[in-house]
Amino acid sequence: DRHVLGEGHCGCGWPQHLLVPRGMPQGMQFVLFIFITDENFIPTANWRLGRSTYCGIPNVNLPDRRPMGYPFHHPAPGNFPNVYDFANSLPNALAVDVSIRFTGYQTDDTESSIPTCMQPSR
Repeated sequence: DRHVLGEGHCGCGWPQHLLVPRGMPQGMQFVLFIFITDENFIPTANWRLGRSTYCGIPNVNLPDRRPMGYPFHHPAPGNFPNVYDFANSLPNALAVDVSIRFTGYQTDDTESSIPTCMQPSR
């Protein structure tokens, strides 16, 4: 089974198959924070689609020049009582309430639906 612990992870602790929570049948409440950057993407010789998209590459500024976790890598400047007010203070951010409902499993057994780092070695 290619989804056993370890094989479903892309090398830095972020499991590709759990990037979005499954939710619950009655719905599970979350705040979706969207932050859009305008940096130019500058690939390097070491860059390759896969885990570097989620984890970055040690000592390389990818996927952009900002620190990993930006803008949450340090406390927000100002005195914002909640994430909504913080998002509203930025021209390129949005925070909205979402409910994720689990409605049952759906499977697609084609290899193209499996993230690259989870595909079996050939």
